[in-house]
Amino acid sequence: MSSIPDLVRASVLLYRTHARLFVGYASWLLLSYAAIVLATLIPNASASAVAGVVVQLTDGLLWFWISVITILAAAALADGKEADQSTVPWQALSLLGSFVWVALLQGLVFAGGLLLLIVPALIFLVWYGFAPQALLLDGKKGLDALSASRQRAHFSALSF
Repeated sequence: MSSIPDLVRASVLLYRTHARLFVGYASWLLLSYAAIVLATLIPNASASAVAGVVVQLTDGLLWFWISVITILAAAALADGKEADQSTVPWQALSLLGSFVWVALLQGLVFAGGLLLLIVPALIFLVWYGFAPQALLLDGKKGLDALSASRQRAHFSALSF
């Protein structure tokens, strides 16, 4: 297993080498902010509020989609493969529902940890923090992704 500084160096090199690809995907997020500004310019207050809610929901789904694209592209590039810009977004779109479900489960577990006080929440955050990667990189879904995340994370990571 690589050391943490080696992983950070490799990650920085990967993102620096392929910055144009990642910035290109991230720039799609600017569209939602433009839509938010336009929704506030609607003169009717109730129509503006409805448009704002629709834009916020769309923005959330867009953030999830771009997150999935970024993880899949980074994984392909780290494996020495080419991140095909014509297939990665469609692959990400097919995984979007599962990604949202895993994120919801992850959030519920973390919220439950907060109800038990701060320390359990931090432990759950470390244990289940890799659930999205377990879904996208290992093909685990739902509770299986949470279980795989807990197996991958070590309690000693809290001391880091």
